Amino acid sequence: MSSTAVVKKNTYFDSVSLMSISTRANQLPGVEQAFVAIGTEMNKGVLSSLGLLTADLDAAGTGDLMIVVEAAEEADQVALLAEVEALLVQKAPGASSTHTVTYRTLDRAARAIPEANLAIVAVNGAYAGREARKALENGLHVMVFSDNVPIGEEVRLKQLAHSKGLFMMGPDCGNAIINNVALCFGNAPRPGTVGVVAASGTGAQEVSVRIHALGAGISQLIGTGGRDLSEEVGGIMMADGIRALADDPGTSVIVLVSKPPAAAVQDKVLAGIAGAGKPRGRLLRRRFRGGRDRGRRTLRSEHPGRGTSGRPPRGRPPRGRRGTGRRAGGRGLRPSRTRTALRARPVLRRNPVRRVDVRAPRSQ
Repeated sequence: MSSTAVVKKNTYFDSVSLMSISTRANQLPGVEQAFVAIGTEMNKGVLSSLGLLTADLDAAGTGDLMIVVEAAEEADQVALLAEVEALLVQKAPGASSTHTVTYRTLDRAARAIPEANLAIVAVNGAYAGREARKALENGLHVMVFSDNVPIGEEVRLKQLAHSKGLFMMGPDCGNAIINNVALCFGNAPRPGTVGVVAASGTGAQEVSVRIHALGAGISQLIGTGGRDLSEEVGGIMMADGIRALADDPGTSVIVLVSKPPAAAVQDKVLAGIAGAGKPRGRLLRRRFRGGRDRGRRTLRSEHPGRGTSGRPPRGRPPRGRRGTGRRAGGRGLRPSRTRTALRARPVLRRNPVRRVDVRAPRSQ
């Protein structure tokens, strides 16, 4: 077995695209193992653990793309590497696009599509803050899929968004459901009256699937980014999300999902949800424990496929609609492409979101 590698400088793909490319690369005849990833320290650590990290790969930066192909000694490794590189410009089988025009700058896209009001930012983290600021200055709600954005930049962006009455979801926001449109890794459960504000992407996916399986549905699922409840950020987006759901006539129950929050931020969030005027549940790990606390119900997930009581829910869970996320616990929510938000009914009155998919070019 031998391997060959190449570093493509100043080439960026978001993680959703890279997962698809890596999957197809590993299915190519003759390929034993293929690794296609951005040159982050974590990805280089994975290569090192596999014994595949070379000096050139170790020198790759967060704006560079690493491609590693491992194959049998007799295989034409140069040809296999070329096949993997070709996947970078090929669409996945069955893929489609909601747009036929690519805009090289966000400002130009905003001028060309004046009805757009949501931008998804999926670029190198070094540039994500700049693009998010442009979007906010153009009056767009923002979902930042990118990670590796400095926390000080996150605070400034969320303060700017708050001052403009806009959403700033992220950085590192992996899924949301806005007006019944699943964004990025979001599932697509049935519409309903349960609103979710989540600072945990996988937690949000699990909660949305459980709500669907138990017969209810989602009005909105607002992602905040995993650092929103840190002391530095102070829960800015969580508070804005709670207020938006409190004002939304289509939401009757509010659920909060989070990784362990900072204690001071936790108290502020709980005070905010207490004044929301709607029944509320919260699924937050470690700090927020089971039982009842000042009228707020705490939900706990004990085991995959089981309800909060630890017993499997009765009856066959209803089949979900197709969503953009992973297959979720066998609940029937299958991967699909995001529907265009232009077709979604406007549910949030305070922050109506109707259009998605303003995106920056892949290469810098």
